[in-house]
Amino acid sequence: MKLSPHALRDLLDLIELDENVAIGPRVGEDFAALKLGNHYLVIHSDPITGASKLIGWYSVVVPSNDVATSGAKPKWILSTILAYSEDEAKSTLRDIIKYSKELGLSLIGGHTEITPGITRTVVSSTAMGLAERIITTSGAREGDLVYISKGAGIEGTAIIAHDFEELCAEKGIPEDIIKRAKKFIWEISILKEAMIGAKYATSMHDATEGGVLGALLEVSIASNHMIIVDHIPIREETRTICNTLGLDPAKLISSGTLIMTIPQELEDDFLSDMEKSGVEVHRIGIVSRHGVGIVLKYENNKIIKEYLGEELDKLYSPSDIRNDK
Repeated sequence: MKLSPHALRDLLDLIELDENVAIGPRVGEDFAALKLGNHYLVIHSDPITGASKLIGWYSVVVPSNDVATSGAKPKWILSTILAYSEDEAKSTLRDIIKYSKELGLSLIGGHTEITPGITRTVVSSTAMGLAERIITTSGAREGDLVYISKGAGIEGTAIIAHDFEELCAEKGIPEDIIKRAKKFIWEISILKEAMIGAKYATSMHDATEGGVLGALLEVSIASNHMIIVDHIPIREETRTICNTLGLDPAKLISSGTLIMTIPQELEDDFLSDMEKSGVEVHRIGIVSRHGVGIVLKYENNKIIKEYLGEELDKLYSPSDIRNDK
């Protein structure tokens, strides 16, 4: 689970940045950026520790997503693989090479080793891309419309369906629901919607730990604007799995869900481009006045101001899920 914004701020204040750093470490921002002449080099690193199956796919797409939120197209990636066996190391590296090619990235380096004492493979990847201008999480403005792509809990739904398939079946979740939920893993890339959103959005942010609610709170913190939320779309597969296992889909880790704030005057063109591309987007609310917090209108105007990342813990420990229901 991520450190809370409060814990991070105390540590980030200790960092000294040089003049080439355009975007350094900030709460809520998805990437760092260096100013190189007329371009920005956008960089992001992510560890993959909560998924065991298809970890090679996750380790490419997750850091690439964060680079894409800047409006930059991800182009290069480095991966560090800490595996529990040689076969697992080779298999993971093959998958990283394969999926890097599929997403248009070049694998340019990294490190691969068999690590004594671990029981599951861990991968940490760094993705990079170039942009002439960058979009930040902090760019949200009062009056902007808040959109998300796909729905809540996309990644978490896929992880549960793959890694806890037997548990889902034991709990009575229908086989067809589990089968469809597994396919969500191929929807966790946001590259297509991010490249379109970059033409219109004042801010973009990937919903990872803490899910959609956690990501919305990070947008609020970064931009210092309240966000009014009318509703959060949840797919049938996600709702069924979360209801059965006692999870909140709005807090479930959700790579594949891109949050975008769109000026009202650009909404029609934005929606037209998304429709032409075949990307599913939903308007969920509006950016409000200065301040920090999200207001859930669908929960009687409940206000959330504290970080919501606790649901991710349940993905690491099957016993947590087993004991919920």
